[in-house]
Amino acid sequence: MASSREPQHNKTVTGNPAFPNHIATGYPAAAASTTTTNDAYAYSFRQPPTTSYVYRPVGSTSYNYPIRPTLLHRVYFSSIVALKIMALSLLHCYLVFKPRPPELRVDSAFVSRLNLTQSELTATWIFDLVVNNPNHELVINYDRLQASVLYGDGLGLATTQLPPFFQDSNNESTIKFQLAGVLFLENKRAYVAG
Repeated sequence: MASSREPQHNKTVTGNPAFPNHIATGYPAAAASTTTTNDAYAYSFRQPPTTSYVYRPVGSTSYNYPIRPTLLHRVYFSSIVALKIMALSLLHCYLVFKPRPPELRVDSAFVSRLNLTQSELTATWIFDLVVNNPNHELVINYDRLQASVLYGDGLGLATTQLPPFFQDSNNESTIKFQLAGVLFLENKRAYVAG
């Protein structure tokens, strides 16, 4: 051990860091460390290479590489976001407006000119159709309406197209129309003309 009277600059050092004017013992060898420099370490070290090399094993899979968003990924995620926004807006509209289907009922029906001959039956039907729009904030536009008279297992006696119309909210409309049809009777079987 060094006494307190020895000068501090010749003191032997066995660990790191070695200050200037101290003699380093240990690794590297004492002969190589006798030179004193102004560095904190008396021995030299090797600089790392300037270019970095990434180790990739042969046959490496794609999970070793970072995923870069491509145009396909962006289109996919933007379409999912657009679908979610549309779904939320439809849900919002449904909750705000609470749409209900229109209510249809036949208020009166009248059969006139029922004419029966040996092989045919002709008739004219007159109807009053009441259409009710129960929605408070929605209007309905009827583009195509078709009225039919059916007999038995779906045998159509008469069909007509009704004119299109517009209906305001909380409104009830009455449509009057008539149908004419001919039913041919042959050997206890019936069929419609046309």
